[in-house]
Amino acid sequence: MFVQISQHLPCQFMRINGINKPGQITLLGRGGMKWFAYLLSGDGTVVVGNGWKGFCEANGVMLGETFVLEFIPKDDTNHVFKFYTK
Repeated sequence: MFVQISQHLPCQFMRINGINKPGQITLLGRGGMKWFAYLLSGDGTVVVGNGWKGFCEANGVMLGETFVLEFIPKDDTNHVFKFYTK
């Protein structure tokens, strides 16, 4: 079974990194694969929504697996997160 369709991101992490608007992001997967997803916001939470499930399937992320999303600051408006697993 693959991970849920959305992934919650800590609000404090988002504020510290100046990510304050929903919109498209780029996820860098295994082998440098680029995948587009969208940040969604509602009732005080931020989630990676549309595109997250496909990214997990393409990278073999299983339910309950530990991983890291590293924020990579860019000058443009499309935020980039690099994916790591143990």
